[in-house]
Order: sequence, then structure tokens, then C-alpha cells
Amino acid sequence: MRALVVDLETTVTDIGGKKDNTPFNPSNKLVSAHFAWLRTREVTHLVFHHNEKPVPDSKEPLEKALQEADVLIAHNAKFDVGWLHACGFTIPPKIRCTMINEYILAKGQRTELSLKLISEGRNKQHDYAKEV
Repeated sequence: MRALVVDLETTVTDIGGKKDNTPFNPSNKLVSAHFAWLRTREVTHLVFHHNEKPVPDSKEPLEKALQEADVLIAHNAKFDVGWLHACGFTIPPKIRCTMINEYILAKGQRTELSLKLISEGRNKQHDYAKEV
């Protein structure tokens, strides 16, 4: 199985004190995409909309990877898949969300679900497992 890990960065618009980062707001843009095959972990970084980059990167490498993928893995996958779909990218047949996975592992307990805290916690567990 070919698993592709994807993380997207977007602009955020403030509408009356509320933050809107959806692709449905025409003011918002897909800033960048960062993706890697789960087995190789070689990350590709593409920048599509940034003030310091007048010519955006081609979307072809991301599209090619998405077409080859059997599963897409993302933290808060509904956000990334929504943006990918709105931008016309191919969506792989299976989607896995690390945020939902952590929610399930927490057994419904209220816990911080940010990618940063989850990855820090997983790294500590991994280090502990090495010591045992």
C-alpha cells in the first residue's frame, strides 16, 4: 500500500473577529503543500502563494503523488481534503486522519489534539519503548 502523508498551509481571513481558513472564502489561498511517502519520509515542499515567491511552484508533483497514493494521511484530514478538492486535486480512495485517531485513542476524553503536542507525546512514548 502506498501511503502519502500531506500537510497544507493556507491563508486565514478575519471576518468580524472570527477566523476563516476555508477554501470557500475567495480571499483565502493555498500557501503551500508538504508531503512525503510514509516509507521514505523524504518531504517535498511546494509553495503556491507567498509574497516572497513571485512564481508559484508547479502543482504537478503533488497531483502525481496523490494519483499514485492508495491512502492519504493527514492531521485534521477534513481540512486538507477540503482544500485539495477545492483546488482540483485528485483525492486517493482511502483517507486516514491522525487527529481522529488520537481522539479515539484518548477514549473520548478531552485532550489537546494539536499535531505538535501529539507528535511530542508519541516521540516520548517511542523513546520510552526503546529504553524498556
